[in-house]
This record gives sequence, structure tokens and C-alpha cells, in this order.
Amino acid sequence: MWKQQFVRSAESFWNGKYWLLNDAAAFAYKTGTGLTLYPNVWCRFKLLAFDSPAAFLNHTIDVVRLHPSENWFGSHSTLYDSKDTALVSKGITSTNKSVMQRAHAHEIGHLLGLDHVDVGKPHCPATGNTNAAACYGVADNDMVSVMGAGMQLRLTHAYPWRECLRYLTAQNKAQQSLALLAPLPSLLTVSLAQILTPLAVWTTTSVWPAATKRHYPRTAAEVSFGKQLVVRPVRPH
Repeated sequence: MWKQQFVRSAESFWNGKYWLLNDAAAFAYKTGTGLTLYPNVWCRFKLLAFDSPAAFLNHTIDVVRLHPSENWFGSHSTLYDSKDTALVSKGITSTNKSVMQRAHAHEIGHLLGLDHVDVGKPHCPATGNTNAAACYGVADNDMVSVMGAGMQLRLTHAYPWRECLRYLTAQNKAQQSLALLAPLPSLLTVSLAQILTPLAVWTTTSVWPAATKRHYPRTAAEVSFGKQLVVRPVRPH
């Protein structure tokens, strides 16, 4: 029962919250009228839960069943408690308001690759203990983030999907480049393939900026216009 509740709640929180805008002119397709369009991407999240052990699991989590009288347990990415799906107070703002959080939503954020909200700031250096209380947000605006002590989603939390699209875009561009080399001797093609593919991952200029509203496929003019408006965002926390 707890497992099903955990999966439903986590998927509801993270699934379909972002659209990534295609600023790379990638994955073009033609409509029936011959118009070339470039798809934007809806960020989906599907969580499959199985009882351990299973060889194919990507991540294993132990769960502690708490006594009804127990109000706190130090959960982390590999150890949850049976109350982690409940909404509980995780902090107090400067105006004395409780900051509420479902702990499993926060932990799923870590599994997606997100850090605590204040990691990298002077009071929470990335090389220090990023589980220290200050890393969960000092300012009210940071504290209420889901990667702090609250439940608010931010555009920066689209980072895992955005980086995946940047990687796939680079791979797509590398494949396009290699296709042009097809007439050349196979040895030369293989050598360039070994060089182009990894380099493309880091040299692509696409950002795939995030939005919270649905965006339909873009025309070439819209892609070009969008490139003039976006800047490369930093890794979020």
C-alpha cells in the first residue's frame, strides 16, 4: 500500500510540469503541407517500483516503518520512513510560518540529479557537508523550494530533462556530421566518429530553456528568434 502511494504521489508531483523549448533546430520534421517544424519537449516522469532484490533496479531504497508516536526520522536518498509521503513541517520562515514538505518529493529530486537549494553558496560550499541545515535554504524564498524544506517547483528544476536533451541534441548533430562523411574511407570515418561524438556533447550551444506552459512545435523563424532571447543557465540547486 505504501509503495503504491509513494509512486502515485511522486509521479503526480514531478510528471509533466515542464516544457523544454527547442532552441537547437534539432529533430526537424515536415508536416503534410511541407512545413518544417521543430518539436518542443514535454518533460514526463514515470516511476517503476519493484520489491528488492531485482538485478535490473536503478536505485534501491530501504523503508523504515515508524511507530505512530514517532514524529521524526532522518531520511535520505537510500533510506526512507513510512511517513515520508505525509506533509510535515520541515522549517520555519522569518515570518514564523511553517514550511511544509513531503520528504519523498525532495528525495526524488536528488535522484534526478538536483542538489539542495543553497549548495554552492558561502554557507553551504559544494565541497563541504551539503546535508547541513543551512543547505536547505536560509532565505525564505530558498527554504520553500522543494530542494530546500518546502514543495515549490522552480524552472531550474527542469535541469535533468534539459541536460538530457542537450546530450541527445549533440548526439543528433554528431550523427548528421558523420552522415556527410559516408563517402570517405571507413577508417577515416571511424576515427572522426570517435572524436566527434564525445566532443559534440560538450560543444553544443543549445540550452533547451524550460517553461511551465505547453508550447507547440516551432518554425525555423521561431527557433532563430528564441536563440536571441535565451542565455545558458547555470546548474540549479
